[in-house]
Amino acid sequence: MLTARVTDIEQHRRYRLDEDFAMEDLLARLRRETPPSLKMRAGTALHSALETATPDDDGADLVVSDGFAFDFAEMTGDALRLAPWREIEGEKVYTLESGEQIRIVGHVDALYGRAVDDHKLTEQFDAEMYADSYQWRLYLDIFDADTFTFNVFKSYMPEPHHCGEYTPIVGADAMPDMFDRPCLNCKYRGGEHVDPIDVTVKELSRLTFYRYPEMQRDILRELALYVDFARHHLTANAA
Repeated sequence: MLTARVTDIEQHRRYRLDEDFAMEDLLARLRRETPPSLKMRAGTALHSALETATPDDDGADLVVSDGFAFDFAEMTGDALRLAPWREIEGEKVYTLESGEQIRIVGHVDALYGRAVDDHKLTEQFDAEMYADSYQWRLYLDIFDADTFTFNVFKSYMPEPHHCGEYTPIVGADAMPDMFDRPCLNCKYRGGEHVDPIDVTVKELSRLTFYRYPEMQRDILRELALYVDFARHHLTANAA
């Protein structure tokens, strides 16, 4: 049986609709061959902070997590609710019209009874992009929920730059032409963490979606398209 993550289905959907999305890039992502970018690492760090946050942290202006410092001092918009259940894994096996089956695995950030929340860190808030997504449809179905809310943290993070200073590595471990990496944001030197990278969170917007009568039909149609693609390009994922 083929197994895929919710994010795989969404990546494939975007690939089909974006002519600039190269198949090579899609396959690298589906095969987990693409290293996380700085912005992806920042998003993961925010998730880690919210996973362990307590009511005592509510209103905190600065949160440091996994090498990033999130500044909430000037954040406007909606209030964030802290769920009793966080970072929950779920899965569901779907049977397509062809008779083929696919197991879809998903990981939600927060669960409140029949309500699911997902956290996003982004520089641009595109409501249409979230509305078109199959992430919320699949999570509603997998977790038998009625509402799905994107908590979109609009933020600013300075573009990484290199200060241009290189320090030769000497000693027994040195190799020809081996140098320390140039610092990132002037805060990393020689691979050793010095100070966290600053992320300014400007606004929190909550965007909620609801299950609808034709949702199951739409999900099965999207999964059939993914299975057809995977059959030709990702057969190694089948189990």
